[in-house]
Formats: sequence, C-alpha cells, structure tokens
Amino acid sequence: MAARPLSITCHRAFEMTRDPTEALETLIRLGVDGVLTSGQQPSVPEGIELIRELAELADGRFSIMPGCGINEANARNVVEKTGVKEIHFTAFSQQDSGMTHRNPRPFMGSVEIPGEYYLQFTDPERVRRFVSQVEGVS
Repeated sequence: MAARPLSITCHRAFEMTRDPTEALETLIRLGVDGVLTSGQQPSVPEGIELIRELAELADGRFSIMPGCGINEANARNVVEKTGVKEIHFTAFSQQDSGMTHRNPRPFMGSVEIPGEYYLQFTDPERVRRFVSQVEGVS
C-alpha cells in the first residue's frame, strides 16, 4: 500500500456498508489497520452493540475505534462495554477571539463553527478528563 509505513484507518464510510462483518473481514484482508465507526448508528452510544460485536470478531487482528458522540461522561462506559483499546473523541472548547471591531450584521459561522468572534481550540483539561475516565479499563 502506498501509505506504508503509516497506519491506515478506514474512516466512517464503513457506516454505509450493507454487511459490517463482511466489510470488516474485507478491510483486514486488504491490510487496513482499523476502522473508525459509530456502529452504523448516529452516535456511538446507539451503536455500542455492533461495536462490541466487531471488536470481538476482530479479536486483536484489527483496531475498532468508536467515534462520534463520545464525551467525558460516556467514554468509560464505551470502553467497558465494547472492549476497544482506543476511542476517537473531540475535546474542543471555545473562547472569545478578542476582536475589537464587531459588525453585528453578518454571521460567518454555522452550526459546527461558532462564528467569527470565537476561537475553537483543543482543551488540554478536557483531554485529561477523557484520559482519566478510561485509564485502567481493560
């Protein structure tokens, strides 16, 4: 594979497969290292049963990485119920941008982007909270 020696993870396109167990075996056979999945549901908490099943089927041959809707409150439960060794999460926070001139008429943001007067950043304290939630889970 052209990406080697880098690790290769199939992104959430996996959610659209007709047969997730067949897709898992195909990805393993192709030499892909893992998959990022919400268990073919809108978020990981809803897809937890399929994620557990996939992790059991992978049996250490392949990384099943749950991602979408994992937060500090549910991270431990996700790891405990699925047996996965890694998770994908977002630890963003936002702060005022400090801009001094603010035109109140146009809005340059969206649902995902808070707007032009805020800065979004990875919050080290949130990362620490995630880590503390899953430390020691096996």
